[in-house]
Amino acid sequence: CILKSERVAAIESSAELAPRIRDAALEMLNVQGDVPYHLAARSWAILEDSQASQKQCSLAAELARRATQQVPGCREYELVLALSKYRLGDFAAALQQIVTVESLPDPYANVMGEHWSQLMNVSINATLLKAMTEYQLGNKETASRQLDLAIKQIALLESDQRAVWKNSKLLEETTVLLGEETVHGSR
Repeated sequence: CILKSERVAAIESSAELAPRIRDAALEMLNVQGDVPYHLAARSWAILEDSQASQKQCSLAAELARRATQQVPGCREYELVLALSKYRLGDFAAALQQIVTVESLPDPYANVMGEHWSQLMNVSINATLLKAMTEYQLGNKETASRQLDLAIKQIALLESDQRAVWKNSKLLEETTVLLGEETVHGSR
């Protein structure tokens, strides 16, 4: 259970909880609300699928909007919001949102290790999304340059992290959208 409504339903339907415990758990949920990370993660899981329905994308957009409202300026959540705008077909708004993501300060700028990997993941996903958005807006050369940049960013990662990117739905979608000829012809 990730969303508050799902957790409430699970608690209310649990026969194993004593009434006192159930009431306390529900009270805690009322105070806590939805966790922004869970909102963004659920949204990304929906939006990562290029075949998601308009209804699913609208739900994911609402989840992303709620995450960014709770934690304004979080690069990861703002990126999910950008992807939601892209999936809903508002390419100009998606591009503006990506520019916002790129302009946000990086809290891990001077840190290496796991945080550097997180920074690179946001940067690579933003670059891939920017390539797709530019392509949809008719800027095919800019899109191709963005895809090249993302591939160069991936090459900077450790080998185990590069292997994860081979299965990236967003990388595959970008490559397919731009076309095999564009992808290989730009190198």
